[in-house]
Amino acid sequence: MNFYKGIFGKWVSGFGLLMALSGSVLAQGPWNFQDSNEGWANKNSTFSTGSEFSTWTLSGNGRYNRISLITDIDSSSAPKYLAITLQNETDNDYIQLGLTTAAGGNSGWGYVSARTQISVNQSSFSTVLIDLSASGKWNGSNTITGTLLRMRNHPTLGDATSFSQGDIKIKKMELVNVPTMTIESTTSGVTDGSTTSDTSIALKFTASEATTNFDVNDITINAGTISNFAATSSTVYTATLAPNGSGAFTVDIAADAFSGTSGIGNTAADQFNWTYSANELPVISLTGSQIVEVALNGTYSDAGATASDTEDGSLTGDISTSGASIDTSVAGTYAVTYNVNDSGSAAAVQVVRTVVVAPFDFESSVESFQAGNLATITAGTTAATYAVDGANNFNNLWTTTANIDTVAGKYIALTIKNGSENTRVQVVLNRSTASKTTTYTALDGLSTNDSDFKTYHIDMSSVATWTGTVDDFGLRFKKNTGSAVMSGDILIDKIAIVPVEDVTAPSLSNVSISSNNSTDTLAKVGDVVTLSMTANEPIKIPVVTFTSGGD
Repeated sequence: MNFYKGIFGKWVSGFGLLMALSGSVLAQGPWNFQDSNEGWANKNSTFSTGSEFSTWTLSGNGRYNRISLITDIDSSSAPKYLAITLQNETDNDYIQLGLTTAAGGNSGWGYVSARTQISVNQSSFSTVLIDLSASGKWNGSNTITGTLLRMRNHPTLGDATSFSQGDIKIKKMELVNVPTMTIESTTSGVTDGSTTSDTSIALKFTASEATTNFDVNDITINAGTISNFAATSSTVYTATLAPNGSGAFTVDIAADAFSGTSGIGNTAADQFNWTYSANELPVISLTGSQIVEVALNGTYSDAGATASDTEDGSLTGDISTSGASIDTSVAGTYAVTYNVNDSGSAAAVQVVRTVVVAPFDFESSVESFQAGNLATITAGTTAATYAVDGANNFNNLWTTTANIDTVAGKYIALTIKNGSENTRVQVVLNRSTASKTTTYTALDGLSTNDSDFKTYHIDMSSVATWTGTVDDFGLRFKKNTGSAVMSGDILIDKIAIVPVEDVTAPSLSNVSISSNNSTDTLAKVGDVVTLSMTANEPIKIPVVTFTSGGD
């Protein structure tokens, strides 16, 4: 039995995977190399057809050997793994991937530096998976116009000695989805990396596609016990983790622990980490609002926080505060953090206050944003109008001076009135910053042709570039998961960075009404009536209806 190792470091049985792949239904491909090269062209090598497979032969001029396919692959909808069923009879133990988005598909190649390791000198077929998203050309929204494969005998070199002569027999290629599993806890206050005093925590396992062979034996823990394993659906499973003492606990799902609908094994899950402390953790509570907005060159005075502990009582005087001295002459989103430890060295969960200097509220201003690619932005009294033209698929609304401290919040709260039929918004980071990686994060499900404003929360917590300070920040609207864009106007009321997804309506207190009449509880035509109230968080200008008590 032959085994291979893919780019994400898992070994898979070649026979078993080949059988599983043969019945897949895919967006592009499959390419079956029986009496045909299926459009794949060779260079600096030969590629000859056969009744059961094609043979790719590398000879003396093979330093830049390659086979390539010039065809469009939509990175927003196509599976991101290329499965190649091959018999590698050479000493080349790496495949290098190249992709291009250039018109015509035969120039502008971008090569993946992390080559995919494969078995050598094989006597039977196995299947290797290549992660197309490892290429910067595959960004989840564009069209790949060309795909290139090159054999190498070294993980990094590309000189005349970096390939070995011989034959590689290729039976099949196809684009496939590889199942994944996410691990989280549904116990209140327990997240990956947190420390709590819970005597047990509830775990939730969510597969990216249906699986019938995931069971409790696929869960690996370093200590403690797993119990109450149950399937709530074909993709969601639950269990309970109980610690066997204070300390750190890890939960893992190894690669190939289970298979998806096509029979392909999963990638290894991101490890879930939790620390149990028998010593009750102190708790920090903010004084005042968690989100504070300050005008440019205004005054900010931190309201502080309190801390209490079951064993030690009040720890308010021991709180360590960072970031409270804010330069309000510089617009941006800032984080004030609060931390404290008790006498047993148990640390409270860090609390963050988000302070926004000159918020993006788009009142008679487009703030620091600009628009491009046949899109425009125009200031309005209470909201800006972002107009997109369906003739360009890559409309851009962006700023390079956002000055966002990502510690301040993991959500982008976007308040818009969508007058178009676009149902997707993408967050684009580092679009014009050459020294940083450009990333795209999408939120689907925008309502269309709105009659009122709605707020959407875009979770950035899993975005690798959402770290440190983000200056280069933008939005792009799409019809759906593809590349199409529908023309229309999108009114933007506010863009904010927030620490939590706010689903609670604001509350009002201290509501009073008065007039400039000699009797301030009465008013006549021409009098000025003043309504006063206190909100528990920043709110938009409210709509107020006055009902007359007489003529």
